[in-house]
Amino acid sequence: MNTVTLPANRERQSGVELLKILAIFLIVFNHVTQTLQVENLYIPYHDYVIGMPSDTGMTFLQFLLMSFRYSGTLGNHIFFFCSAWFLLDTNHGGTRKMTRIASDTWALSWSICLLTALILKGNLPASRILYQLFPILAQGNWYVTYYLFFLFLYPSLNFLIRRMNQRNMLRAVLALGLISRAFIRCNLAIWVVFYFLIGYMKIYLKNFCADVKKNLVLLIFSASSLALFTSLLYALSLRVPSASSLLYPLMLGYSFYNPFLFLIVIALLNLARSIPMQSRLINNIAGHSLFIYLIHENDLVRTYFRPWIWQKIYIEGGYSHIILCIFAYSAALFLCSLALSVFYTSVLQKSVWRIGDALFGRVFRLWEKLELRLLSLH
Repeated sequence: MNTVTLPANRERQSGVELLKILAIFLIVFNHVTQTLQVENLYIPYHDYVIGMPSDTGMTFLQFLLMSFRYSGTLGNHIFFFCSAWFLLDTNHGGTRKMTRIASDTWALSWSICLLTALILKGNLPASRILYQLFPILAQGNWYVTYYLFFLFLYPSLNFLIRRMNQRNMLRAVLALGLISRAFIRCNLAIWVVFYFLIGYMKIYLKNFCADVKKNLVLLIFSASSLALFTSLLYALSLRVPSASSLLYPLMLGYSFYNPFLFLIVIALLNLARSIPMQSRLINNIAGHSLFIYLIHENDLVRTYFRPWIWQKIYIEGGYSHIILCIFAYSAALFLCSLALSVFYTSVLQKSVWRIGDALFGRVFRLWEKLELRLLSLH
C-alpha cells in the first residue's frame, strides 16, 4: 500500500497568523452585530434591538446587518482551515493540546463567572451558572467543544489520508460532502469534509495552492458571487415582502454550508501563505486568538455585558451612525479581550496548566486503559 508523505512545515508563518487575527476580528464583529439583532430574554431592556426581518418586510439596515453576519462563518472557517493545514503535518495525537485548551476554557469561564457574580451581586440564574461551570459539556462556546473532539479524531484522519490515492480521496471529499450536507447537518461532520478537502489540496493541488494569480481570481469570483447571491435575496424581499422572514435561514441558517464562503477562505489561506513575512508581534497577537474568542463570547459576557453596552450607545447617541458604532464597538471589544488575554497568559496560565495537566492526565490514562481493555476483547 502506498503511503503519501505530506510536506512538513511547522514554522509559524506570519502571513497565516495575520489571517488568524483577521478571523478573530470577523468573529467579534459578527457577535457584536448579533447582539444588536437578537432580543435577550435575560435582561429587562430591549430598546437597543433592531430586530430581524419579519413577514411584513425588511429594511435595508436589517439586510445590511444580516450581511455583516457572514463574517462569523468566514472567521470560523479561516480558523479551522489554518489549523487543519498544519495538523495534516503532524503524526502524533493532540492530547497535550486538548488538555491545555480545556484547562484555559474552564479557568476563563470560572473567572468570568466569579467577576460577574460580584458585579451583579450574585443575581445570576442557575442555568447561566451551570453554563459557566461546565463550559465544554454545555457547549458554551461550540467551536471549542467541537475543536477538542476534532483534536481527538484527526490522527485517525491523517492515517486514512496518507493511505488514499488521489481518486479515493476525491471520492471521499465528494461523498462525505453530499452526506453531511443532506443528512447530518453537524459542524463537526463538515469539518471532517473540510479536512479531507484541505488534505487533497495540500497533496494534489500544490501548483494551484502556490499560484497567487489563480487564487486572486478565485477570491474575486467567490466574493462577487456571494455579493450577487445576497443582493438577489434582498431584491426578492423587496418584491415579495412576506418572504423576508425566510431570508434568515437562506443567508445565515445555512451559511456554514455556503460554498462561496469556503472558496473565499481557500483563496485567502493560499494568498496568506504566499506572503514572505515574519513578525513576532503578529505571531504573538495571533497566539491570543483563542482567549479573545473565549472572553468576548463567554455566555455571561454575551448575555449581560454586550447588550448593556449597546443599550448605553442607543440611549446616549442613538443609531444615526450605527455602522461606525458597530466597527468601533467591535474594535474596542477586540482590544479589551486581547488585554485580558495578555493578563491571563502572563499571570495565571502556567498555574492553570499545571493543575490541568495533573487532572486531565489522569483522565487520559483512564481512557488509555479503557482502550486496552477493548482491544483485548476477541
